[in-house]
Amino acid sequence: MLEISQSNPEIAEALSIKSDKNGVYVNKWYIKVRSAEVVGKVKKHFDIIDIVTKKVLVADLFLYEAALAIVRYLNTNKLLTSPEIANILFLEKKYTQSSIDALLHKRNMIKAQRDKNEEKAFYSESRYKDSLHKALKLESDIKGILKISLI
Repeated sequence: MLEISQSNPEIAEALSIKSDKNGVYVNKWYIKVRSAEVVGKVKKHFDIIDIVTKKVLVADLFLYEAALAIVRYLNTNKLLTSPEIANILFLEKKYTQSSIDALLHKRNMIKAQRDKNEEKAFYSESRYKDSLHKALKLESDIKGILKISLI
């Protein structure tokens, strides 16, 4: 099993991951899961914590995949300021904003429909779909980075 894990990074990572009720340990990093309210909805947030120093390195990520990709790069001795990690943080920030925008526009759309304001409902629905599409595209981009971050 040791030989297989040395030649296959996925297996090596799987063997090194340990979880508890609040998060996941990946080598010398801890991905802490928190719940917080965002635009009236409870959403999961992820923090990356250095196990040795107990310092939060990155806080309030919306995507677990972004946190795991960052941790994978950190485990290869990349710095937080490396182009790879900076790109993930940039995409994750855009994802977060698009997700929040989608939640706001959806809420406005529902309110406008309830108030029988067709023009505002149409506008809000259009903005909701646009924001949701952006968020899903960014999520897909981050998941793609996660796949290549293990190679």
